[in-house]
Amino acid sequence: MRKKLLLMGRPGVGKTTAILALAKLLGREEIAGFFTKEIRDENGNRIGFMIEDFVGNMAIMAGEGMSSQKRVGSYGVDISAMERIAIPAVESGLNKNRIIIIDEIGKMELFSEKLRKIIHKAMKSAQTVIATIMAKPYPPADEFKRLENTKIIEIKRSNRDSIPQLLLSEIENSV
Repeated sequence: MRKKLLLMGRPGVGKTTAILALAKLLGREEIAGFFTKEIRDENGNRIGFMIEDFVGNMAIMAGEGMSSQKRVGSYGVDISAMERIAIPAVESGLNKNRIIIIDEIGKMELFSEKLRKIIHKAMKSAQTVIATIMAKPYPPADEFKRLENTKIIEIKRSNRDSIPQLLLSEIENSV
């Protein structure tokens, strides 16, 4: 079975930046999955989050003022937008035997039972999975941290620049 690597760190430490750098090192033909990006206003204040797959499909997944019963802080979460982008992206990785990148396994993403199930399927598959995960204890996310054959790599400001190469080495050593 190939490696399951969880990149864990505090918000803003550089988890997404690290996996996007890894994606660039690997090349688009080798990967599938999704990533999230902050949406900022003209003053630099974070006002929401975008979700995007590695072939360019994207949607706004959360935002201030977004009407939703599912909320994280001041953000309403659009579960259908997340599912529309993330689920086909992970399924594509499973079907095409690609390295699956999942950014992130966090509260917003885990509001979706369907997305949680496809992430779990990927984590139990024979394929390499690189995912970012919240560091703070949260039972739905913590279950992924305890899965067999899963290695947690902690990212901090002091090591974040070396993380993409470390992940690449881990992947190459698992093949």
